[in-house]
Amino acid sequence: MHYLKDEERSFVRDLKVADILREYKMGELKGITKNGGVAFFCGDGDIDVRNYHEKTISRRPHGQSLFGGVLIYSRFYRGYKGSFAADSIENALLGLNAKETKTAFLYPHYPCGMATYFEHTIEEVFLMAADTHLRFISEFGFTPDKTHSFFHVKRLNKGAREEQNTYIFDVKKYLALIGAPIITLGQAYILKLAA
Repeated sequence: MHYLKDEERSFVRDLKVADILREYKMGELKGITKNGGVAFFCGDGDIDVRNYHEKTISRRPHGQSLFGGVLIYSRFYRGYKGSFAADSIENALLGLNAKETKTAFLYPHYPCGMATYFEHTIEEVFLMAADTHLRFISEFGFTPDKTHSFFHVKRLNKGAREEQNTYIFDVKKYLALIGAPIITLGQAYILKLAA
């Protein structure tokens, strides 16, 4: 089982100080979703983000759980397969329509087995999470007010006990912090990175 390393903990702490990651306040998103929304989780059984979602946001999440989670939708993911991502999002959109909901909850996490497998750093995982968030809005038909990004971390606390925390992830603040230019086209966003 993997936990945040010291430098990764420091990175997360810096993002919390910059208000890019912030604790979710119980009830903060109450009433924003009809019929539970669809939560996009990683298939990693070592994290308890689904349990977190059920306790804090919706007791009845409709979920898509795949190894790599929301990272599979980012073209920066080394395991990216366009046809698989397209089929997965098509399935999710069918589910959204069947359940008569339009809200998406995105839950990347770190450490992530698939990110580790493809040798992605925590910084890269944040970038891929931001890219996925923007793709959900600009390409997959979700609206900014119905697309909510979180970030889940698993670490050992000072008492050497496992602790799992989930934060609201402010994508725009993160991209501004790292200086990633975003081209805005109405409600659509395109993330451009230097080669």
